[in-house]
Amino acid sequence: MGLSYSYWIYLKKQNLKKALEFVYNHSDEQSVGFKIENERLYKIERDSYFRPTKVLLDHFGLQRTLETCILVEEDEVIMEDLLHRVEHTVPKYADQNEALNQFKGKDNKWCPGVIMISIEKDPRNLEDCIVLHFWTLTSSMSRLFANSKSIDKYFKALCRTAEAESGLIGMEGEGQRIIWNKGQEYDLHLPLNWQENAELVKVVEGIFGK
Repeated sequence: MGLSYSYWIYLKKQNLKKALEFVYNHSDEQSVGFKIENERLYKIERDSYFRPTKVLLDHFGLQRTLETCILVEEDEVIMEDLLHRVEHTVPKYADQNEALNQFKGKDNKWCPGVIMISIEKDPRNLEDCIVLHFWTLTSSMSRLFANSKSIDKYFKALCRTAEAESGLIGMEGEGQRIIWNKGQEYDLHLPLNWQENAELVKVVEGIFGK
């Protein structure tokens, strides 16, 4: 089993369209797997010739999964990962710089890999809230989720734009990291047993309230 780190963004249902528009506008145009038209959400499916077909999603995609490739700013972690991929997949006689450019998108940003987006019900059973769950298909993308400052910046910008209630990254056995709550950015790592640490409990209560 590989790594499976993922971002969880909690927001009001009324802000779902705003959140998905942010993702769409910050995605690689050739890879984004959805589109919003006339207040409706469509999933983009492609055949073996990459010809697109739009499929209307009921309830604005609730309980459905979308696919995209987000565009993020260059940082050391992302470039190391992309260079590693190129070195291990492109023949030495080929132009590796040209191969690297296949990951480059608009505005000099980079497309590090495919990301899945599940639109889920809020686990707290709050009728007016939903959760956007961003997850990866590979361990290398999970490592980028955990370590890339640009990806962290991307999800904080998403939270700000969508007026998210809260946001965090789950890191399996390493616990979780809070990145956002009620209009404020955070970078607070919580290990699995954080409830046993009185100081951490006090910090979390200060962020979320008792």
